[in-house]
Amino acid sequence: MQGFRYFTKLAHYLEVSMRITVVVFLLSEKESVYIGAGSFAVLYSWITLIQYLKLVPIMGIYIIVVQTIFWTLMKILLVVCIYLLSFSSTFYVLLSEHRSFRNMYISVVSTFVTMTSGMSNYQKHFVQCTWIEEVYEIKLVILVLFILVMMIVVNNALIGLAVGDTDEVMKSAKFDRFKRRAEFVIHLEKSANNISCLMRVKEDKFHIDFPQRKKSLHKKCLDLLYFGRQMYKGDGGSEKNEFEQEVEITLEENITKAVEIKLENLRSCLQHDLKGIQDQNEVNLNGLERKMDMILEKLK
Repeated sequence: MQGFRYFTKLAHYLEVSMRITVVVFLLSEKESVYIGAGSFAVLYSWITLIQYLKLVPIMGIYIIVVQTIFWTLMKILLVVCIYLLSFSSTFYVLLSEHRSFRNMYISVVSTFVTMTSGMSNYQKHFVQCTWIEEVYEIKLVILVLFILVMMIVVNNALIGLAVGDTDEVMKSAKFDRFKRRAEFVIHLEKSANNISCLMRVKEDKFHIDFPQRKKSLHKKCLDLLYFGRQMYKGDGGSEKNEFEQEVEITLEENITKAVEIKLENLRSCLQHDLKGIQDQNEVNLNGLERKMDMILEKLK
């Protein structure tokens, strides 16, 4: 129904990948193939479910926050990978006799696990002497550098990026949730209109609403599911909803910034004019002093 626009969103690629892996899981006869395809199918199905849960008011905002923080961390992944490769290659050279560092790929994974979960085999890998006893001190020096750089500096930097801008992420997540809900409703209406049995013969010309009428329990449950608890806050709808409050806060911040900029410009103009007046007064005073000196000389 959407044509090529269907492939402009990442969620749709996840849905297509989920369907492909399910087909491979059902049709494959090789054990390793259908086990791998089944594992990816389960993963894609849960990720697709999370994409739909974004539209739920209670948990959607937190899913958007987690997703935003994840993409923020992905931006610095290149820098983290450079540090990770540097230490994993060093450990591969020094600890190649251990199974955890027997090749470069396993060494990268082991170094990443050590960075995130701590030293699980510290005594086995670094305390006990290995087949080359002369490099024992070098291993300890590299270990200290690894702890300082990766386990302290890099981990704290990742945590700071994850929680530093939480307030702004929460604000943008609220607007994103409203946007996704509107897009979902529009997509649902377009999809329903393309089904012949659901198309209306004649559009309604009038809409009558009774806001003071008492709602049934079924209607209240549906409103609570789709719009959240903010519909029933306040007294007879006197309180503004969350979206309007966010819009007012944004407008107030923009107006405040504009007023501050104008005041700053006015202050700079006044300072410039005052400086010009002071310079002119100094010139006039110097001229007046010269005239007084000339008069005094003539009187002498």
